[in-house]
Amino acid sequence: MSATSHAIDLVRELSGDRVTGENGLLAQLPVIHEMLGMLDTLTIAGQQHVMEKVVDFVDSKTRAVAPRMGDRNRVTLFDLLRRLREESQRLVPDPLRFTRHAESLITLLRSVRF
Repeated sequence: MSATSHAIDLVRELSGDRVTGENGLLAQLPVIHEMLGMLDTLTIAGQQHVMEKVVDFVDSKTRAVAPRMGDRNRVTLFDLLRRLREESQRLVPDPLRFTRHAESLITLLRSVRF
């Protein structure tokens, strides 16, 4: 299986109907992590597509739980989301920078009690 087709399968898995609420977010963090690991194997268009899917998914799921987070964690969360979105919208995104920010976000989400 090529990296591109595997990435498409992961995006489909991430977009599945079975992902709901904060439990869905936490359950999908390993899928997001795997997608991040393959960004450097994709074309620029593929990178942008995967980055956009990751940002949209995390953004939609974290907005529901953000009000229950502490102020400092919430500010950090939205700052990391902003950075991810900015990187994903660049003409030539930097997969390493995107991955660093995404890994920080994943670490934050794993450490916060909802």
